[in-house]
Amino acid sequence: MIKMANKRALKTCCVATTLLLFLLILTAIILYFTLLKPKQPRIVATAVDVTNVQLRTSPAIVLNLTLGADIVVNNRNYAGFSYDDTTTLIFYHGVSVGVAPVAAGTIGARATEKIRSSVDVDVVKVVENGNFLFDILTGSLNFTSSSAIEGKVVFLKIFKLHASSLVTCDISIFVFTNSSSCSCKSKTKL
Repeated sequence: MIKMANKRALKTCCVATTLLLFLLILTAIILYFTLLKPKQPRIVATAVDVTNVQLRTSPAIVLNLTLGADIVVNNRNYAGFSYDDTTTLIFYHGVSVGVAPVAAGTIGARATEKIRSSVDVDVVKVVENGNFLFDILTGSLNFTSSSAIEGKVVFLKIFKLHASSLVTCDISIFVFTNSSSCSCKSKTKL
């Protein structure tokens, strides 16, 4: 009689353990597909700041120019987003006139951070460009900035999501008013 009770108790314990394990696995799967599934971070360029513009045309052409390019990363995941070293490039009519390194970093879970870079423009390349005098006469220097960000989200050291984004901005600097305008686009892919 005691053996029969022990067998029944053992059977009940095994069934309860199996059911509990099944419910835990089912809960983990539901959590993964609803809350914890890695999501693509949102990477958006903000307006480019012109932090230093000096243009003098007499007695000789002198130009000093520093551009600040910011990229905002919104990490929508419950894990950190780590991005690699990258650079911000500035182009003037297709010619590279500035490079700024951006150090690797990590953006915390469910956080938004601004990645800043400041680029000193190589004014010799700008002045030597065949479009420079025409742009000065029209009052607008037109630049393009480009930044490529690559990184990954790792959740529980198992699930990985690689993300890359190309951020480009068209920048117009109005030399007579010391003002600027900027239009940015970002393209993110897995």
